[in-house]
Amino acid sequence: MQAILKKLLGLKLNFPKSVYAAACFNLSRNCICFKHRDILNVPYGWCAVTGLGRFNHIKGAQIVLWDLKLYFEFPHGCTLYIPSASIVHLNTPLNDPSTKERTSFIQYFPGALIRWVDNGFMTDKELKEKNKRKFDNLARWKLQ
Repeated sequence: MQAILKKLLGLKLNFPKSVYAAACFNLSRNCICFKHRDILNVPYGWCAVTGLGRFNHIKGAQIVLWDLKLYFEFPHGCTLYIPSASIVHLNTPLNDPSTKERTSFIQYFPGALIRWVDNGFMTDKELKEKNKRKFDNLARWKLQ
């Protein structure tokens, strides 16, 4: 993040002392995340998921880490860190969505932003045009 802030003067962090470049609020009354991987996030990075709202965490809204064959209760106000691009995850529905609510707050780091920094603050296309050799060396690991 520091390299990005130095390059793009005037850019501010979403929150003081945050290490994340991006954040989103899921504000539907019954926020459900279906089985997925966040494939556009940094594959080796950690995503912060905070459960919010009024709900019975014992009867619903559990977190499932599919690949690890784990599930667990996730009470409101708790934050979980997962490598969301690498592990398939989901949460279970609420037991009674008409009387309860579950929302969430997510912080993450987009993979494209890391590539842009690694490419010398250039997109893959710009790097390929300006320095094909460096681009080919970076792209080589993807093919193996």
